[in-house]
Amino acid sequence: MNMLAKLSSAVTILFLFVSKIFVDADLSPELREIFQRLDVLERNVTKLGTENKELKEDLRKQKESFDNYKSIMSTKHDDFTRQDLMMQKDIKFIKFKDLKSIDTTLIQMASDLSSTKTNVTERFAELENDIKLKARLDDVARIDMRLQEAMDGLETLKKVVNDSNANVVNKIDNDVNGVMNALTLKMRTQTEFNGKQSKKLEDMENSVTELQHSLVGVDSILQNRTPPSFYAFMSYPVAVTGPQQRMVYDTIRTNNGNAYNNSTGIFIVPETGTYVFSWTCFSYVEEYIRLEIVVAGTIYGGTLSDTQETGDADTETGLVVVNARAGDEVFIRTQNNGPGNGRLYVEFESVSTFSGWKIS
Repeated sequence: MNMLAKLSSAVTILFLFVSKIFVDADLSPELREIFQRLDVLERNVTKLGTENKELKEDLRKQKESFDNYKSIMSTKHDDFTRQDLMMQKDIKFIKFKDLKSIDTTLIQMASDLSSTKTNVTERFAELENDIKLKARLDDVARIDMRLQEAMDGLETLKKVVNDSNANVVNKIDNDVNGVMNALTLKMRTQTEFNGKQSKKLEDMENSVTELQHSLVGVDSILQNRTPPSFYAFMSYPVAVTGPQQRMVYDTIRTNNGNAYNNSTGIFIVPETGTYVFSWTCFSYVEEYIRLEIVVAGTIYGGTLSDTQETGDADTETGLVVVNARAGDEVFIRTQNNGPGNGRLYVEFESVSTFSGWKIS
């Protein structure tokens, strides 16, 4: 663009210089044509200079627009980065608050309790309808009383007509007898219906009473329910024979739910939920033992009891918190790498133990 401006200035100066030299001269046609071409060239160069300025202005505006767009996109990028970090934090928080520990059994019992309460509500509604029906039966009784009064009136009319005309009396007798028979049949039917409704009301009241007793029993079960838990220990020393040797704690002190088997050393999770498991290893002098806890085939933790260099006995305890499912097997075994060379010892009250309990 600067070169075009310089060219325009040079052409203008050249044109003025030549015009000055030949202003008074008698020009030949060739020179006149040259001057005409120079004149046209000057106008074109001037026009190009104007267009050059316009192009510079357009480029400046486009650069400003691009800079603004770049600033906006940079701001959006920073916002997106912050939002991405916040979403990652939210995801970690949601994972931390994982609610996989819902007690399936309690949910089922709560669902059954809700269904039972719904049935009670429906029975109460039917009872209210039957009470309304009883009120209607009272209305029917009042109608029967009026019918009885009408029958008494008919009897009186029968006597009057009987005195005046025997034929009319006979006809009226037949009509009255028909009406009385119809009324008697209606009263008998109504009485039977009343008896059935009374029996139905009584049955409904008994059903409601039974349901109320059932609800009391369910509430009592929910309140008195004891969570699964166990505690067992070894009553005699057990030697380590190799890797992945399952430990059997033969003496049971607590076994709520009977989920621990002292013949196999395995605790079978009875209910899905969150459990705490703890084990203690008592090793003898100048020996070492490596133990680990296995839940549903997965190793959750381990301990090392080592007295090889101390010349004294040692006790080590491990503790884990596990989200377990019903049917999972939990047990203690020696580790695969370097299980040990000693014994799980027993001395007075010092023993090796295994325990667990459900917390939610």
